[in-house]
Order: sequence, then C-alpha cells, then structure tokens
Amino acid sequence: MYLFSSLSITIMKRKLSHTLSVALLAFCGVASVNAQVSTVIKQLSTVTTNNAARPKPTILPPDFTPPGHGNDYKKMWETVLAEIAVLEKTLVDKNATIVDLDKQILGKTAELASRKKSLIDTNKRLADCRAECESLKLTLKSKQAELNARKESVDQLTTKLEKSQDGIEVLEGEIVQLTEDLAEAERKMLVPHTPGWHFIDGKGWLWTHPDYYPLIYSEQNAGWLYYELGTQGPWLYYDYNSEAWQEWFAN
Repeated sequence: MYLFSSLSITIMKRKLSHTLSVALLAFCGVASVNAQVSTVIKQLSTVTTNNAARPKPTILPPDFTPPGHGNDYKKMWETVLAEIAVLEKTLVDKNATIVDLDKQILGKTAELASRKKSLIDTNKRLADCRAECESLKLTLKSKQAELNARKESVDQLTTKLEKSQDGIEVLEGEIVQLTEDLAEAERKMLVPHTPGWHFIDGKGWLWTHPDYYPLIYSEQNAGWLYYELGTQGPWLYYDYNSEAWQEWFAN
C-alpha cells in the first residue's frame, strides 16, 4: 500500500517533468520558427518585389479566425501541483487508514488467537464429553443387560411363586381334605364299629348305636354304661346301676 502511493507520486512527478520538457521544447521551437519566419518574410519581400506584376489569387480566405496557438503550461503546472497535493493528502489519509487498519488487524489477530484457543478448549471438552458419553453408553448397555437378567430372574421367580402358590393351594386343599378326613376319622372313632349287639368275653352282650354312643347297654348288668372317650388299656366305663367306674382290660 505504501509502495503503490509512492509510485503514484513518482508518476505524477514524471508527468510534470515531461510537461515542462514539452513546454521548453515548444518555446525553443517558437524561437526557431520566428527566425525562419523572418527569413521567409525577407524572401517574400524579395519575391514580392520581383512578382509585383502577378495577378491576385482566385481563392478567397475563410471567414473565421483560428484559435490561439500553444498550451497554458503554467495552468497545467498548477493543475498538476493541485493533483499532487490531493494525492499527497489522499496518501496521508490512506496511511492513517492503514495504521488504523493495522491496529484493527492486530486486535482481530489477538481476538482470532483467543477464539482459536477457545475453539481448541471447546473441542477438547467436546472430545471429553463424547468419551464420557461412550462410557455412559457402555455402562447403560451393561445396566440394561443386568436389568434384563434381573427381569428374567424375576419372571422365573414369579413363575416359581405362581407354581408355589398353586402348590400351596393344592396343599391347602389337601390340608382341608386331611382335616376333613381327620374329623371324619375322629367322628368314626367316636362311633362304634359294630352298631347293634356284639359279644365280648367276660362282658357278655353289649348294644350300642351312633345316636346313643358313648352310652352302651349291658345285657349282663341289665343297665346302661358310659364309655369315657379316649381311654384304653384299661377302658373306663361308668355303671349307672352301681354308680361306679369300672376298668375293663383286654382279655
């Protein structure tokens, strides 16, 4: 930018020098022409004297006056100087602008370096986050596998529990049945095995009936006996006739 502005000034200076040279050459040329004109005038005077008897030319002159000769080199010089002044002022302004732009470039360069450092830090954090995310994905996958295994185990335990509940229900049903069977067995134990008359050695004929048991009628005693339930070896009987307990032993 500095070189370009200096080059512009140099070109303008060369242009001015060229203009001055042309003006000088023109001035020298005018002097030479004036000398030549004087010589020609002298020659024409001689020719006029010699040709005084010649007739007038038949061609008429034009009806306009040609413009003035030469260039206004002073005005051109002033114009060039004004252009140089404008260019120098423009150069100063451009240099000031360049200085300001250089400062801005330095600031932007520092800001860019800061942004680059921030970008590097951000990329590093992003890489760390991605690595952590991958680790969490693996952990999540492991936990999901563990959860699926736990669910399968729970399903198996639920199935076993259902089977156990079914078994418990079956066992409860069996217990109820056994309870009922036991109650029936106990009831049957309370009922004589041979309702009606039966004979026992030493005791004679005995009669019983489910509607009256544990009351037993003894033909030998001609009266009723009461059997104490649950007793055996000896069996205990109460004789209502003698109003006394009797012990019966197996024969």
